[in-house]
Amino acid sequence: ETWQEHNRLYLATVLDELYLRLFHDPASVDADTCDDLITLRAAADQLQTTMNEKPSLVRLADACGLDAFGRDLVAWCAGFELDPRYRATGTPRVGQALARLSDPSWRALHPAAPLRRWGLVEVDEQAPFGEAALRLSPDVLVYLLGLPVGSLPGSPVVSDDIAAAAPPSLEKLAASIIAALNGVNGRAGRGAVVALHGATMAERRL
Repeated sequence: ETWQEHNRLYLATVLDELYLRLFHDPASVDADTCDDLITLRAAADQLQTTMNEKPSLVRLADACGLDAFGRDLVAWCAGFELDPRYRATGTPRVGQALARLSDPSWRALHPAAPLRRWGLVEVDEQAPFGEAALRLSPDVLVYLLGLPVGSLPGSPVVSDDIAAAAPPSLEKLAASIIAALNGVNGRAGRGAVVALHGATMAERRL
């Protein structure tokens, strides 16, 4: 199986586990339900160990600094777009997310927090905050499915092959850029932009 197939199976397994946590009546939770949750979590973990690159959801959470609440919220919004079971429960809303997800945090939904700062999740600003609908950015949904985002048709976001190591000259250049960025970030009010040039995504990697 390819990375894309494993990635989609991983996402489907995560959505199955999350659906049980979100919408199973707590009063009717029994041993079978607990066993199902444990089995689904174990299946997702096992899938991840067989993949030569992390699943898109994991990579997104790592790259954007999402905590468990943020990652689950992204998955919930993805479920609404992909899974009829989720759509049958209605559009995800801020109040529901804070009430149903583990380790809820108002701070995670602040405009400066990763979910909104990086444009992962859109919040309906026309509604009262607690009732505001949540929507996954279309590009993020495409990324989670392992499909192209702003690249040529048919080219995967993540390759099935582990990227080759960069030559020493590029590794030295990358280290110097990171050191310079660390210095800039330490100065209040300063920022920096790094432009990567190349004909392909692989050539633009640091």
